[in-house]
Amino acid sequence: MRILVSLVSAQTIPNVEFILQMKGKVDKYLFISTASMERDGNREWIMKAADISENQLLPTIVVNPVSFEDIEQKLSEQIDENHEYLVNITGGTKVMSLRVDHFFRDLQSSIFYLPGNGTYLQIHPGKGVKTFDLNVSLSVDQYLQSYGFDVESKSTPLLDFEYAQHFYNQYIEHQERYRTVLTELQRCRSKKNTTINKIQGLANFLEEVNFTPSNEGKLTKYEVRYLTGDWFEEYVYYRLLKEVGISEDYLGLGYQIKKADVPNEFDILFVHNNRLYAIECKTSIFTEVDGRQKSFIGEVLYKSDSLQKGFGLYTSTSIITVSDILDGEGKVLQPLKKHMERADLNRINVVAQRDLNESLAHKLGIRLN
Repeated sequence: MRILVSLVSAQTIPNVEFILQMKGKVDKYLFISTASMERDGNREWIMKAADISENQLLPTIVVNPVSFEDIEQKLSEQIDENHEYLVNITGGTKVMSLRVDHFFRDLQSSIFYLPGNGTYLQIHPGKGVKTFDLNVSLSVDQYLQSYGFDVESKSTPLLDFEYAQHFYNQYIEHQERYRTVLTELQRCRSKKNTTINKIQGLANFLEEVNFTPSNEGKLTKYEVRYLTGDWFEEYVYYRLLKEVGISEDYLGLGYQIKKADVPNEFDILFVHNNRLYAIECKTSIFTEVDGRQKSFIGEVLYKSDSLQKGFGLYTSTSIITVSDILDGEGKVLQPLKKHMERADLNRINVVAQRDLNESLAHKLGIRLN
């Protein structure tokens, strides 16, 4: 019997990648875990993302992650040396990885390590290291499942790219003129329907941007949301589809996700080269408070920063806005200076208006094949 061995740790992606790479080549799966990983559910996340059923499992070996003696004892008691083992030592603690590597070298085994660059290395048997391409592409749902997130829902585009591009061009040219009517419309985002003639200037605005409501004289909740910001999410979504060249399995918008009953939402999530990109789209990063202009980019940075920690090492977070963040001399606007310094420190991309004329994929640091 051929058995795939995985070491469970906080970083679950290497386990999921290797299991999917070896699908159809093994008979059973064995996890070496710890009490804390079992309590947090990391092994179950891996199983769900990699589509492993309970009847494919051998009993999980739970070890003390910092005790060579405990790991050796548990392995000696539970490992049957008559089987063949494929061992992925990428996860676990350093003590677990070292001890498991040493133990399985005396058995009929092949030992592997995933460096996180789209390859996997065979470090045993034989002299030297053999490198293989990792032929696995995780979907957005698989990536989220790997870290314990459930997808509650996601959106579908309301209109096509041609119209989103048209709206973008109109907004860039006339955003100051549209500001008042869009501010009023923003207050209606939670209403089921909004009567057009009750908002001064709304009818003229709809005519200028060539937007035709599905019901005469009214806007649905989804149309209001589109006009007050979702159009920009769809614009970015369509550009990424085109520029990155990925399918909708690997890119989605309007994600509502949940982990341990804690809900979160993201404007755009996509996976490229098994790396998750989380994007917040904002038509403006400024708002009026008591007659003064205030930036809420700090709030967006806080959300992006905190949620980035829940998505593991293979994550890139970005904020894309139609606002400009630089003055005429190319310097960061003073109200944004501290926020931008924090964004740089936390490796959060901020893509502003003038950047949108260039390759969006390049601005987000996406390595295209």
